[in-house]
Amino acid sequence: YDPKMYIASDWEPMPWQVAPEVKRRLRDFDAAIKPIFRKRRGRSNLLPHQLRALQALARSKDLLVVQCDKNLGPAVIETATYVRRVLDDHLLDGETYRRLTKTEAESYHHTITTKLTRFIEKYGRDLGTEVWKFLEHHLAESTAFPVFYATIKIHKEPWATRPIVSCSGSLLYGLGIWVDTQLQKVATEQAAYFK
Repeated sequence: YDPKMYIASDWEPMPWQVAPEVKRRLRDFDAAIKPIFRKRRGRSNLLPHQLRALQALARSKDLLVVQCDKNLGPAVIETATYVRRVLDDHLLDGETYRRLTKTEAESYHHTITTKLTRFIEKYGRDLGTEVWKFLEHHLAESTAFPVFYATIKIHKEPWATRPIVSCSGSLLYGLGIWVDTQLQKVATEQAAYFK
C-alpha cells in the first residue's frame, strides 16, 4: 500500500444492503455527536484596523500578495511591476520559452493524452492495480493546464524572480507523482543523496 497512490472509493452500498440494526446505530450515533460539533465562527485575533487593511489588500487590483523564495513568507508588490518582471525575466526570453498558439497547445495536449493513455493501457496492469487506478483516475480528472508564476527573491540585491510551474491537477500530475515515488526508491538506495 502506497498512500500517495490511494484513490478514495465512491462506492456506497444500496439502502437494502444495509442491515436495519446498522442504520439505527448510525442514526443514534449521528444524533448523539451532532450537538457536540456545532459550527461556530472563530474570533479574529486581528484588531479592526488590521482586518480592514487586509480586506482592502485582498480587494486591490493594483497590489498583489506573492510568495518569497526560500520560505521567507509573503510580500506585497504592485501588480504591474510583478507582471513586467515575470515577462522581462522569463517569458519574453526566447532562448528558454516559446509562445504557443491555442492550436499548438491543444495539439500538444492531445498528443500527451494519447501517449499517457497508451502507457497506462500497456503497462498499467503490470504496475499493480493501485497504481493503474491512480493513473487512470488522474488522467480522467485532469482539467487544468500547468500554471506559471514566480516567487520573489528578496534576499538578492537587486531582488529577482524564480519561475515556478505548478502541474497540480494537470495532465501529467498523476504520472509525475508515480515517477517521483519510483525515483525516491532509487535515490535512497544510493551511498549518499540529497533530501
